[in-house]
Amino acid sequence: MCRLLILCLVLFTTNCAASNQCSIHTYHDEFDSYTITYMLNNSLGKDGPDLSIYSSSSVLDLNAQKLVSKEGHVSYSLIIECVSQLENGSWIFITSGESLAFLIDGKRVGLTGNGSGNDRDLFHSGTIMERAEYPVSREMIRTISNAKEVKVRLIGSKGFIERYFVQANFNNFKKVC
Repeated sequence: MCRLLILCLVLFTTNCAASNQCSIHTYHDEFDSYTITYMLNNSLGKDGPDLSIYSSSSVLDLNAQKLVSKEGHVSYSLIIECVSQLENGSWIFITSGESLAFLIDGKRVGLTGNGSGNDRDLFHSGTIMERAEYPVSREMIRTISNAKEVKVRLIGSKGFIERYFVQANFNNFKKVC
């Protein structure tokens, strides 16, 4: 019995690590009659040397969400969060316009959003966080989740950060579609 419990704990821990500690949530608002399915903590991988002075200490989460209105209209968006320590990094100041770009199996796709102007936080711990949202189609989510290789570039007025998808990121995107 003890061995079975240990095996279960090992499998659970391995599964959590493989899933990139991302979680998928669904919330239904009874008052306004909408349902939202969203992911949290879908951290992207780092590959090779950093190309920007802002990227070495930053964590980049790319989360997808699906919103179903009371009328049944479905919309999708990607939410990018850049988190770093103020002493190790700096604000990137995500710009409005085309500030999120992908290389999906070698093909460039640029996304346009409002930037992080209204969504920047400095916490007492010295952690800084910027967040920006980009409307996308369901097809874009599927294209990303079914790709073989995805690289991401987040562009700000102070520089850019590049990351790439690991297998857990692809798996997480498939759950939102």
